[in-house]
Amino acid sequence: MIMIKKFLIPCALLLIVTSCQENYSSKKCLGNNYEKWTNCTSGYTWKNGTSYIGDWVNGMASGHGKMEWYWGDVYVGEFKQGKPNGLGTMTWSNLQKKVGVKEDGYGTFDWPSGSKYVGEWKNGKADGYGVYTWSNEEKFIGNHLDGKAEGYGIILDKDGYKYVGEFKNRKRNGLGISEFPSGSKYIGEWKDGKQTGQGIKIDLNNQIQTGFFKDGSLIEKK
Repeated sequence: MIMIKKFLIPCALLLIVTSCQENYSSKKCLGNNYEKWTNCTSGYTWKNGTSYIGDWVNGMASGHGKMEWYWGDVYVGEFKQGKPNGLGTMTWSNLQKKVGVKEDGYGTFDWPSGSKYVGEWKNGKADGYGVYTWSNEEKFIGNHLDGKAEGYGIILDKDGYKYVGEFKNRKRNGLGISEFPSGSKYIGEWKDGKQTGQGIKIDLNNQIQTGFFKDGSLIEKK
């Protein structure tokens, strides 16, 4: 009997706490001054036409909700301190879509042109590891910084071209290896997306050129 009481008491307390939390989270915000709303749920429309309906904490959208900006963009999902943050879906008025997170974390962005990015985000930009696919099916797989390819990555296209190496400011910069559908290869330095610097080029007949390249052409043999 004692054991049953020991089991029932914590269970009863848990039910009471859970019930309180559920009522608390569904509490309707009172008054018209949204800046005073906290730990409650309501809708508000600003003078410029932007509207929000959902959870509020300390006068800001925090929790789950839906925001429609006056220019037509719509976000449904999680908010923190007045901004989309966490899981959600963003639909732009020009039909661009991002599924996942708005500011930071992991998500997917689809452009009307057919291009797509899946990966990590920071401050609303691709930042970290991700895969960018262009509408022509060319892909970049690797690291991003402030919305641009940066660090190590791989480029692949549907015709069989492949590049593995370093990137800077979205372009092939540094050391890298490129393989062409014909079977030829280039191993060496790159600058602004072109074969520039010390390198080795191997053609489809396995003929080797070694030396200094500029814009893809050998200008100094070694």
